[in-house]
Amino acid sequence: MIQILISAILLVLFVAAILSIVVMFLSFTLKAYAEGRTFQPMLKTGKPRNWVLKKRQNILDTSDPNVREQIRAISEHMKGEYEKNKKISYEKLTSIAPNIVSAFETDGRFVKYVANSIQGVDKLHLSAMDRDRMFLRLYTDSTDFVNWHYDNNFSSGRRFTAIIPIKIDSGNTSMLQYMDNQTHEVVDVDCDISTMYIFEGDNLFHRVTPQSDDANCDRIVLIIPLYEKEERMLKHKMGIFARDIVNRFNLLD
Repeated sequence: MIQILISAILLVLFVAAILSIVVMFLSFTLKAYAEGRTFQPMLKTGKPRNWVLKKRQNILDTSDPNVREQIRAISEHMKGEYEKNKKISYEKLTSIAPNIVSAFETDGRFVKYVANSIQGVDKLHLSAMDRDRMFLRLYTDSTDFVNWHYDNNFSSGRRFTAIIPIKIDSGNTSMLQYMDNQTHEVVDVDCDISTMYIFEGDNLFHRVTPQSDDANCDRIVLIIPLYEKEERMLKHKMGIFARDIVNRFNLLD
């Protein structure tokens, strides 16, 4: 009788341990989907040569008084009641900084400019979904960084990311880095307010280095995903479902 009881207790403990591992794995996976990236323990092999394209940022006039005022409003908002991970969604961005949003949406000039800059790409599209269309990130202290990862691509074609610096303080230490998939060398991508950076995130093993805790170290960037094809695959719908679960139950807290 005692042996049966001990066996039952051990079985319950074993099942509980397995369930804990499953819950931890699902939580980690949901967080990755919610943040739009897939974390990898190491560099993928067999990928085409990766790259980060630097192009002159001639879409947004940061000297415009209205734009400068909206950048100031963004900075104040993100240091106050900002979203999780110091991120401003497209929906909030349209109300806080409409001039900045319209500069990249109006007349398709920005999308054409990026498409014409990438060899072998004829046409690109902004996401039709507001949550993926564009967003802002603020890096203001040493807790603001992104570990090594690949971006998710839920579309049936290629997906590119454009990073447009909105504000870079003189003491900034936050920067994009990527690992060359042939030499395995870590490459620094220097920050420049007059330059936009374009890359194919699901082929680029990359990270963002930590910001300094010193004063005058803010870096604000606008991130815009661009898609070669507008069609979405089944896993895109799964990713959206995962993000909805994360947001509903606050799994990123």
